[in-house]
Amino acid sequence: MHHRASLVLFASSIALLSACGSNDGNGVPDSGPPPVDQCLSSTDLAITRPDAGMADGGVFSDTGDAVRECALGPCRDIGLAGGDITECVKTCFEGTVYAGLSDGCLGCYIDTFNCGREHCVVECLGSDQAACDACFDVYCIDAFASCSGLEPI
Repeated sequence: MHHRASLVLFASSIALLSACGSNDGNGVPDSGPPPVDQCLSSTDLAITRPDAGMADGGVFSDTGDAVRECALGPCRDIGLAGGDITECVKTCFEGTVYAGLSDGCLGCYIDTFNCGREHCVVECLGSDQAACDACFDVYCIDAFASCSGLEPI
């Protein structure tokens, strides 16, 4: 359940960023089917898996929290302008364990950030955590699991 709680914290933070005026997506039209199994390389698994020695371990807890911290910190203005935060997050990750994430795996986390920004703003801004959880269950969890190949707990 820790991963779900971290995902919800991630969602709530997204909602706050969205409420400040960002739009959804990065303005780039869809270009084919969504990616799958992007976080299954040995390098990505070493960073994202609970058994890899991470403090809390976990699919969304540590890595999702790190993306959120970058998105709401140094990448905030890009996000508020509705821009693609990918390159900014990569820069933010320089010198950290997360710098080793593949572009595909990082993209799954950023897509989930954008999913919450697009679909769950109202639900995650309020005090009803169950509504925020339900929104992520409907709109974002399955897409993250498919994209990453990781099972959210």
